[in-house]
Amino acid sequence: MKCLNCGREARSYLCQDCRSQDILDKIVIEVLYYKEETCGNEFLKPFMGRFENPKDARDCIPELLSLFDEETAAFSRCRYHAVIRQPEFEQEALAYLGSHPDWDWRRQWVLRDLLRSYERNDFVKPRKWCDEILKTDGLSGELYESAALYYGFVAEYDLAEQAAEKLRVCREEDMVLLSKFSSVPAMYERIKTDLTRYRTKKPYWPATEARRRNLAHILEEKGIPHPRVTLPPKKVPESEFQPIEEWDGGALENYCAFWCEEVPSFAAPAKDIFQIAAVRVREGVPAGTFQSLIRPWKSMGWKKALSSLPGVDREAVESADDVDLAMRRFFDFVQGDVLVSTQALGNQGKLISRAARYTGMQEIKNPFLDLLDYAADVSEEFDMEHNTREFLLQHFQIPEGADAEGRALANVQLYTALQALED
Repeated sequence: MKCLNCGREARSYLCQDCRSQDILDKIVIEVLYYKEETCGNEFLKPFMGRFENPKDARDCIPELLSLFDEETAAFSRCRYHAVIRQPEFEQEALAYLGSHPDWDWRRQWVLRDLLRSYERNDFVKPRKWCDEILKTDGLSGELYESAALYYGFVAEYDLAEQAAEKLRVCREEDMVLLSKFSSVPAMYERIKTDLTRYRTKKPYWPATEARRRNLAHILEEKGIPHPRVTLPPKKVPESEFQPIEEWDGGALENYCAFWCEEVPSFAAPAKDIFQIAAVRVREGVPAGTFQSLIRPWKSMGWKKALSSLPGVDREAVESADDVDLAMRRFFDFVQGDVLVSTQALGNQGKLISRAARYTGMQEIKNPFLDLLDYAADVSEEFDMEHNTREFLLQHFQIPEGADAEGRALANVQLYTALQALED
């Protein structure tokens, strides 16, 4: 075996003359981040060439560490366990930071690894370390970046700006950690962009439910509203969704008229909806209403599309509930009533069925009454080319609604007019 540092014959990975902490740390870092094209250690390359995947060489690091006493190997052991994400890393890092108070490059690197292990998962433990970083000058830019990120996540925007400013004035030559993979200007611009978005548009919100629960109480304590904690259910495939059923039980005095407002698009006919409404009717008279905005879940370019619609508040739609939350409230409102609308068995039926599928529902148990089909049964005048919503509204001089609730109410008026004509 040849020494990985000097190439001389050795009984282990390092010869006796090369068993110093500096050499150990250098070799461990070279193995952890090995790239043949950038490696300047000519004695390490033959060793790494034995492995089909360079990452497999990391398994040799524990044997390399065993050549040294605990204190000498402490930093490299922390580095190794951080990279392979061993659960004991946190306690090792805390022990190292507690016993090495000076801000040398090793301590900075261990702290950076610790903060990255917490990042986006724990929003409490990093606080004391970020506070310490913020009050200390002359540290590597990656630490100020980590502090700015953390403060931005927990909505401490002024502190985040202070950390970002410390990052901005860092000199490239003072970057002691991963400067070859990043630059101060790039890190600073990325942080500033994120902070502006968190402060002016909406706060940071994690992607997973566990992380959301960890952050939610912090935002709530600050009085900052946040989106839902739970994740939407898995959608039901169209092939597993039961077809909607047509109402064939005769005239109705008690029912719910509904309407779905879809996102304008030239895509497939069954698109996302951004608003749903229902009007409850009892003994032929409106007795209650429901309306909810829905954040579109699959449509592309919906923000631009909605901006062109009069009377639509795009920002309100953007901050609206996910489809499953809104649809659950909708079905709680309509209960077991027959659902009545023009195209209830056509496009409106497709829209509400798609929304139900993305709510995790396998069927809609409510029967549907399509006013266009009903109109054709009432009079031949409303068949063929006259069998449209627009024609019926014009014929009965019923104004079209300005939103989903208004259109649902127009459905009530249409059904009432058609019933009167049939009688």
